[in-house]
Amino acid sequence: MRILIANDDGYLAPGIRALVQACQGLGHIDVVAPEQNCSGTSNALTLSRPLSVFRAQGESQKGFHVINGTPSDCVHVALTGLLEQRPDLVVTGINNGANMGDDTLYSGTVAAAMEGFLFGIPAIAFSQVEKGWAELEAATQTARSVIERALPLVRAGQVWLLNVNMPNRADAAEPAPCQRARGPPDQPARRHHLLDRPGRRGPRRRGRHRLPCHGAGAGLHHAVAGGPDGPCRAGRLDPGTGRMKQAPRAGFPARVAGLGERAQPRAAASPSTVSGLGLDSAAVRLRMVQRLRDAGLGCEPVWQAMALVERHRFVDSALAAQAYEDTSLPIGNGQTISKPSVVARMLALLFDGPAARLSGRLGRVLEIGTGCGYQAAVLAQLSHDVVSIERLRPLHERAAEQLSPWRGDRVRLVHGDGRLGHGPRAPYDAIIAAAGGEDLPPAWLAQLAPGGRLVAPSAARAGGGQCLVVVDHDASGLHRHTLEAVQFVPLESGAL
Repeated sequence: MRILIANDDGYLAPGIRALVQACQGLGHIDVVAPEQNCSGTSNALTLSRPLSVFRAQGESQKGFHVINGTPSDCVHVALTGLLEQRPDLVVTGINNGANMGDDTLYSGTVAAAMEGFLFGIPAIAFSQVEKGWAELEAATQTARSVIERALPLVRAGQVWLLNVNMPNRADAAEPAPCQRARGPPDQPARRHHLLDRPGRRGPRRRGRHRLPCHGAGAGLHHAVAGGPDGPCRAGRLDPGTGRMKQAPRAGFPARVAGLGERAQPRAAASPSTVSGLGLDSAAVRLRMVQRLRDAGLGCEPVWQAMALVERHRFVDSALAAQAYEDTSLPIGNGQTISKPSVVARMLALLFDGPAARLSGRLGRVLEIGTGCGYQAAVLAQLSHDVVSIERLRPLHERAAEQLSPWRGDRVRLVHGDGRLGHGPRAPYDAIIAAAGGEDLPPAWLAQLAPGGRLVAPSAARAGGGQCLVVVDHDASGLHRHTLEAVQFVPLESGAL
């Protein structure tokens, strides 16, 4: 049995790791997933630009094939040349949110499963009903149960497409008994509250759903909103025009040009500006910072700096909605932007160094791995001088553009080999690295100033993986401390 796994939330999403876990032991597993979040891309195939494939480097994504395309691209490429053998089953998800009704027309998760079905392979799309990955372990058990029950049909050579939506409940793995929606068991359920029977058809009418028709109206739920939006406001019929007039609502235009009117010209928005999601609101960043405070991750100067820097401006616009969630996101070239919690933790460790405690600032900082530039922008708020090195020229050039509002004369960007540090500006009061190797490069230790502190990931000396390492430089020399396990991209030499 060979199983192909894909999704639309990107290869770093918790849902695809859960689905891999659900399929363990059922057969050979191949994972082909998009590089970025591709929710809402439906059945789109990329025809206007080349696609590239690379292997993921992270420990929990090791062996994943990653494609800079849509979910349908991932399955299509896998079945038309990437995989050596044709899979027997395609499973997609676990999606972050429900895929029911109209959602199935737009969903990349369902589309990826459909792509397999169109190639004559049975396929299952899995989704959790609510966003946020709550109770993902129970969803993993449910997915495995569904797959196990479907395997006899797969072996029989039947071709089918199944869309499965799972509740975010700890008992979701247990089959729930059928229950009536309302009313005592000795009375028939009332028509207007019945959930499990199709509505009657009148002449020339389409069938109606039997969902509850009372209660709060539909609302929006968005990662940056910190919770659900309010229900839609009821409108009223204008007797003069016969049109529905919607109650005014904050955040929407007061006036839209109608037919026959000339719309007023608007200034063109900057291509790099992400708008319309509420991301330019300081309240969005403050909610992220408050979550870090509540978790005890960071310190006051770091929280203040992270409240100032707009993280969504350093990620792809397709991922902007996830910018203030505690998740790492792809930034291209096989690299990622670190989680806000990881940034806060490492910067707080720098602030706990001897020199920083005395001065209340980080002094001169060396950053290894500029990436998209977000952490350098935060460091610019905390230090006198930042030197940031990036070995990949495309990321170096992109960071230079994205950092332009934050750099001033305090951030110097260098394209070069980060393992060598940057001797011309040494020594440094603080050194921080966003990639980990087998050990700390000697050049970093040599460029650490007395009273300075280095914080970086490094290979764990026992048990494999990576751990966070802190090195202090005092009058008696260098002192190394090993902290918690972490996961970073590997530290590589050379500039490209």
